[in-house]
Amino acid sequence: MSYDKSKPLTKRNVIEFLRDCGIEVKTNTKARGNQGLYQKNRIDLSRNIKDDKAISVLVHEFAHHIHYKIDKDFVKNGGSLENLFDTKDISEIKSELVQVTRLTDKNSRLTVFLNAKEETAKTIKGMQNAIKRDYPNFLRSKKFSEFEKKIYKKL
Repeated sequence: MSYDKSKPLTKRNVIEFLRDCGIEVKTNTKARGNQGLYQKNRIDLSRNIKDDKAISVLVHEFAHHIHYKIDKDFVKNGGSLENLFDTKDISEIKSELVQVTRLTDKNSRLTVFLNAKEETAKTIKGMQNAIKRDYPNFLRSKKFSEFEKKIYKKL
């Protein structure tokens, strides 16, 4: 199996390559609300994406296939980046992967998660500031004796 470089890079050619690798490719699915989905030697490609975007999604899902081949825990818990890269310090690699995911998939759960995380942090900060107006010594990181006293009085 080798890729014929004289062929133009099209959705059909990428799918053909993946099938030559023994991967089942389904192109008429909703991919569980994602653009693409990899599951144990099968790639589901959403029928709702354009052909030029489909190529990057297929390549992304193929990367998951490679990860699965190297790290069988991938299916249970998403696998480990340490198994893919020969280093224990993968913080820079994680940062780059997050940037790639954000660039290629605006609808990814990662983006939704990061947005929700940011909103939650803002809400917590707002609540903390509201509490500090009445209790200037309040710290989230420590027990606050004034609250403890009021809680135990009510019990």
